[in-house]
This record gives sequence, C-alpha cells and structure tokens, in this order.
Amino acid sequence: MICGFIIPSRKRFDRLVKTIESIHSSARDMSEVEILVKFDYDDNEATDRFLELSKFTNTRLFFDKRCDKENLSGYASICPAYNRLMRLSEARWLWMFNDDCMLDGDWQTELDALPPERNYMHPWRIKNGYESWYDEDPGGPFPVIRKTDFDWA
Repeated sequence: MICGFIIPSRKRFDRLVKTIESIHSSARDMSEVEILVKFDYDDNEATDRFLELSKFTNTRLFFDKRCDKENLSGYASICPAYNRLMRLSEARWLWMFNDDCMLDGDWQTELDALPPERNYMHPWRIKNGYESWYDEDPGGPFPVIRKTDFDWA
C-alpha cells in the first residue's frame, strides 16, 4: 500500500461518503490505497448506514467509544482515534484526513515523486489539493507522514 487515509468520523455520514468518493475518483490506482474510518459507537446514523460503504474497495471500518480513558471528548478525543487507525494501517504513507474534505489532483504521483529521505508532505503541494466544506483555502492542516516515522512514536 502506498497511502492510507485515516478518517475519524462523527455524525456526518453523507459528507463521509462524498469524501470517500473523492478519494476513489482521484486515485490513480486504488489497489495502492486504503481508507480507515473510525465511527463512534453512539453515532446512530453510522451504525444504521455503515453497510452502504461496502461498495468502496480497500475501506475498513471501525467502531469505538468516543472518549478515551482520560475522559476526553469532542476534538480532544480525535488524537487517540488518529493514533489507533494509524497503527492499524498497512500503508507507507499516512494521510490524516477528515470526513468533510474533497480530494482531487494527482496526489499519488506527488507521493511517488518524493525522495526517500523526505518524511512528510504538506497537502498544499498537490496540484488542486483538496478542500474542506468549511474553508475557502485549498489544502488543509492534515499532513501526510511516513508510517515509519509514526511507528517509533
């Protein structure tokens, strides 16, 4: 696998579907891509509709509690969700993504072109990048990092 998209999701199922569709439509080769999605147990819409995502290849779904043992909630609990999914990924590159972004551009070629010593890529490097439904700016805050750099953390 070249790239794993790490997507915690909560109560935005329709946007998540559009996000995954954008990854599939912009991928040059989906056999080199995996998508890992984490839902909260108490997200009733995701619980009711998760089978709709079975049409997407290389997409793995996980349900877990919203808060971790330190009783974090909301965005504070998103870091443990990213960490859990990143550990499960089999990809060389980990793209911390979100369920409200649309991806386009030739991002696989950009990843392939990075020299071996490079350990991250900022999404703004990609032509057309991706956009959030909330931002006017292309790209976003989510970096792409090498799995080997995450594994030692």
